[in-house]
Amino acid sequence: MDEVDKKKYVQAIVSIVLGTVSLLIWIFPLLGILISVAGLTFGVLSHRAAKLNIATLGIILSAVGLGLSLIALTYGIYLGFSS
Repeated sequence: MDEVDKKKYVQAIVSIVLGTVSLLIWIFPLLGILISVAGLTFGVLSHRAAKLNIATLGIILSAVGLGLSLIALTYGIYLGFSS
C-alpha cells in the first residue's frame, strides 16, 4: 500500500467512525448535522480517489445520521412553533 492509498483508507475509516457517532448523537440535531456532514465529506473524498467499499459504508451511515438529525431538527422546530 502506498502513501496515497493509506491516506484514503484512513479517510474511509474516519467516515465510518463519524457516521456511527452521528447515528448515536442524532437526538442533538445541530451536533448530529455537523458530524454527519464531516462523515459524508470524508467518505466521498476517499470513495472518489480509491473506490473503497468501506467508504461507501461510511457514506451510508453518515447519510442516515444526517437524515435522522434533520428529522429531529424539523420536529423540534415544529414543537417550538406549535406551543
